[in-house]
Amino acid sequence: MNALAAQGAIYHVAAVVKNLDISIVVPGLGLAGVIDRDVIISREVVSTKVITGLCGGVFESEDGCNYETIASFVSPIGTIEFKRGFVAVEASIGNIPVRFFNTHLEVRYVDPIEPLSAYIQAAQSY
Repeated sequence: MNALAAQGAIYHVAAVVKNLDISIVVPGLGLAGVIDRDVIISREVVSTKVITGLCGGVFESEDGCNYETIASFVSPIGTIEFKRGFVAVEASIGNIPVRFFNTHLEVRYVDPIEPLSAYIQAAQSY
């Protein structure tokens, strides 16, 4: 957002879905963490509204939803689950109503660490 603003482009966050949020203590360094989100941004002059009710009341994540099918792997700190999700907003371009969806599926090609990744992606998109 700061980089856009530095270019004179004023945007706001229209909707967010959180996919991954992990924190671990790293000896000698302290707490380290990773948060993976997908975000829809909009020009400041465009009015947006989050589309709700898409999750059916389950797997809600911030403004969006996480898919039921996830990828995971066992690491030295335990099992890491890679959730993926989607989020949607309504906006107007002039007088024309539009809907924007953002999704984050598992990797497109087979991951050598997770050979089922292509099947996981297909299940997420169903």
